[in-house]
Amino acid sequence: MSDSTLKQPGCARFVFISRISPKKNLPFAIRLLGTVSGKATLDIYGPKEDQRHWKTCQKEIDALPPHVSVNYCGAIASAEVPGTFAKYEFFLFPTFGENFGYVIYEALSVGIPVLLSDEVTPWEDLQKRMAGFLPPLNDLNAWKRALQFCVDCDLETYRVLAGNAYRYARDVPSIEETKKAHREMFHRAIRMI
Repeated sequence: MSDSTLKQPGCARFVFISRISPKKNLPFAIRLLGTVSGKATLDIYGPKEDQRHWKTCQKEIDALPPHVSVNYCGAIASAEVPGTFAKYEFFLFPTFGENFGYVIYEALSVGIPVLLSDEVTPWEDLQKRMAGFLPPLNDLNAWKRALQFCVDCDLETYRVLAGNAYRYARDVPSIEETKKAHREMFHRAIRMI
């Protein structure tokens, strides 16, 4: 689990781990971080698949107030993802859609609460399980409230969220089980043709 002993009210460490492409909606995340009161850090990991899109991200970064810092940390290997997540407090991922979102599972599996767009992934009970937040993409105020909550929460509250995230991931079939089920489904479909 994350080293939550560092979480203090008034500051939060966010991470974004994914391809840097329009579908992942990173400029939206950066822009909204600029609205929080308190100190916020966002570290971005992933390949820059679309240079024009990265330029849009860079413009959003350049417009941020001084109490918000955003750093591009480069691409990382799959094996490094869980250890990288464990260095942060929240996974910020306002994607336009994911089939499953293995990276979401990886964050939860190390006890990292997730801020994820609603109705675009199979994680619709994330908020009910108090393992993260699912604000609608068209509700900027809901996103701002969620981000501000993350910045404002104290260590005790964070530990509850982190524990819920970890337990939620434990209740989800493992990635290997999911891959196996997908392979079996495809093999059945091929045999039917």
